[in-house]
Amino acid sequence: MRGRSAAAPTVVGTVDAAFVVECVSGGAEDLFELPVAEIVGTPLFDLLAGSYVPACRAALGSALEGRSAVNQQLAVHAGAGKTILIQAAFYALWPAPSCAFIFVAPAVNLSLRGLTSRECEIVTRLLDGDRVPAIAVKLFLSQSTVRNHLASVFTKMGVASQQQLLDSFR
Repeated sequence: MRGRSAAAPTVVGTVDAAFVVECVSGGAEDLFELPVAEIVGTPLFDLLAGSYVPACRAALGSALEGRSAVNQQLAVHAGAGKTILIQAAFYALWPAPSCAFIFVAPAVNLSLRGLTSRECEIVTRLLDGDRVPAIAVKLFLSQSTVRNHLASVFTKMGVASQQQLLDSFR
């Protein structure tokens, strides 16, 4: 990894109607081992291991049709010939058919743990280093609402604190 901690990288980004990456978070440099400038403008499917492209297309289609988050396990090219299994979440944006995506590596299937899409979003932001006040601002929620979601996550995941939650993903 390029000078960052060994924590699992979380990548947040958007794709346009042609599924070309429009913007992407700095975690992409750790996951793909490429500068952000080289990732932006790349078709999303070029970042995936070939056999996972149909699953990604299906997940994107479902997100666009249902206007809700869709979780999918995928494999991405991670530099130096490596392939890494990740958990992806896709969200439809307006105007359609653009989408937002979140990649968490290594794969952590949040949906199988019974988390809602909002809880997954909060956990992903927590994994990316944000704390409750920043998460609240970014998601247009009150801090108490974020804490309530986290309390629900703690119960579902069998942990008692944010640190235990973070440790369970490492």
